Amino acid sequence: MIKKSSTVIALGIILFSSALPAIAETSSVIPKETTKSSESTETSHSQANTPQTVSTSTTSNSAISNEEQELHPSQEDTKKALTTTTVPNKSVVNTLDGEATASDDIASGTWGTVPWRIDSKGTLIIESGNADLLFWSKPWKDYDGQINKIDIQGKVVLPSHALYLFGQMDNLSEIIGIENLDMSNVTDMAGMFADNPKLISLDLSLLDTSNVTSMINLFMNDSSLESLNVSTWNTSNVTNMFSLFQGLTSLKDIDVSRWNTRNVTDMTNLFGDCSSLTNLDLGSWNTPNLKSMHQMFLGMLGLTSINLENWDTSQVTDMKQMFYQTGIQKLTLGSKTALNETVTLDNPQINSQYTGKWQTLGTGTELTPNGDWVGSSSELYTRSTIGVPDTYVWQPTATAAADVTVKYLDADGNEIHDAQTISGNVGDEYDASTDTYKLAIDGYTLDETKLPDNATGTMSDTAQTVTYVYSKNPVKAADVTVKYLDADGNEIHDAQTISGNVGDEYDASTDTYKLAIDGYTLDETKLPDNATGTMSDTAQTVTYVYSKNPVKAADVTVKYLDADGNEIHDAQTISGNVGDEYDASTDTYKLAIDGYTLDETKLPDNATGTMSDTAQTVTYVYTKNNVTPSPKPDDHSDTPANSKDNSNKNDSTSENKNTLPQTGDNEGLSMIGMISGLFLILGTIVMIILKRKRQD
Repeated sequence: MIKKSSTVIALGIILFSSALPAIAETSSVIPKETTKSSESTETSHSQANTPQTVSTSTTSNSAISNEEQELHPSQEDTKKALTTTTVPNKSVVNTLDGEATASDDIASGTWGTVPWRIDSKGTLIIESGNADLLFWSKPWKDYDGQINKIDIQGKVVLPSHALYLFGQMDNLSEIIGIENLDMSNVTDMAGMFADNPKLISLDLSLLDTSNVTSMINLFMNDSSLESLNVSTWNTSNVTNMFSLFQGLTSLKDIDVSRWNTRNVTDMTNLFGDCSSLTNLDLGSWNTPNLKSMHQMFLGMLGLTSINLENWDTSQVTDMKQMFYQTGIQKLTLGSKTALNETVTLDNPQINSQYTGKWQTLGTGTELTPNGDWVGSSSELYTRSTIGVPDTYVWQPTATAAADVTVKYLDADGNEIHDAQTISGNVGDEYDASTDTYKLAIDGYTLDETKLPDNATGTMSDTAQTVTYVYSKNPVKAADVTVKYLDADGNEIHDAQTISGNVGDEYDASTDTYKLAIDGYTLDETKLPDNATGTMSDTAQTVTYVYSKNPVKAADVTVKYLDADGNEIHDAQTISGNVGDEYDASTDTYKLAIDGYTLDETKLPDNATGTMSDTAQTVTYVYTKNNVTPSPKPDDHSDTPANSKDNSNKNDSTSENKNTLPQTGDNEGLSMIGMISGLFLILGTIVMIILKRKRQD
């Protein structure tokens, strides 16, 4: 290495000396103070640039040798490229034709066909044109310390080498118009933006890097750089990334996840001392040709997580101090990412939070890993060599977790079984989907459409509840009977039955059960309270009460007859509706009739009753009252005695005629009549017999 470095240094001196005649030729117009500054800058550049860029990489040595032989410009070309005049305080400046003019510019000149100047404010203004090839130099090199801003105002076609083109400018804080650089010819970007301690932000996303092979020291020691966009770069031809991002101590985030690193052989110190970067996603980087990872992440004290899952380290020969002085707590390795002891990966801390061991992440989190492998850094190296892809994290100390409660509820949220509890430590996996917790409960069926999403999970310091919901199995309920009664409780329509299972809702308030019945009107004041409800194992009755609609009944006729059936008084009529009660036993209908007496032995049985559609007759029977004549005055003064006697005799006869026979007299007369009749019959029979004999 020392021999190679010496050779390169010597080569650099030779190259530099070849440019001296041209520099000397123009230096005559440069004031003393500027010449002194130039010498100091040249010395600084020679010391800072050549060893850092060349001595650390075999690839860069080879590249420079080839360029020195084939692409190094002639003295005349270098002279033309470096034609520069500095005139502080309105001095003389050479124009493109070499004419001196008064100007406030610090310096100006051409680079190939590219006009450039540094104005009095320290802005390097670069116009359009084609730039010439330079080695370890640049047109404005002697004024790097005075440049605080770069403004690229037109398209600039760069040559193959852009070594330290915008690097080593102590006061540079801003570059605008960077998108105007045409880098399609560039193969070497070594140090192009390096050693700019005041540069804060760079968006280089539009640069064409498709032909670049070397990115040595590209941003090295840009210690104030906070924002850097290189996410879209095409790095498919890059072979050397030595110290590409080294020393970017203020950079907190960078996206290089899409870079193609297939041809890279050297990543020495790639992210060295990027102490503010906390996370790197390099998982998609492919590294089949990589040979050196020496101190690749050295000094990344803020780095806690890194992904190397796609890395192939089979060709790597140098991993020394790859992870030295890093804060890595999460490391992802692929099946071809084999490490060894030289990477210097510290063991995890041993304290109240961590056990001092690595643990595989498994399906858990960094705080609650659940992988089944646990070991030291040394054991991690060994495991990485057997082709096991995995993610490793610091193993946390065991902390009792909050319980997981498994509940069993019905569809209404009622608990139907005692809850179960799962206990453990933070980070432990739990599984409540087994038969131990996913229970079969008598009388219920698990609702498979409502299975809990958290039946399996990871225990934490927060209590968790797993809920299983069940539906009650059908149990035949006692029937609900719907009855239809009139006001007297008589059934006026066939009852209906509602069947179902215990717990089912029933509704007898619909038209299916709340009927319209001919001849009756539902009594809305007596609607049943249980017209709707829940079926149970107890029979229930829903009763609808109806009132009968009015229907004119046939009349009830009240008649008044004597013993012979003769009507002795005008009949009366009782009218009303079917079902109405009537009462013909009152004085209104049970009349007192002059000359007659009601026969109490023949009172009608239907004197009271119910009116119907059939005519009814109530008959009262009366007997005629006996009438006794009043006696005439006895006046016999003018009547003769005989007449008087006759009169007495007639009166006696009349009295006899008007006197009704007594009970005994009637019986005697009946006997005489019967005997006379018998004799008459016998006589008739005898006469008939005698007449026949005579005829014979």
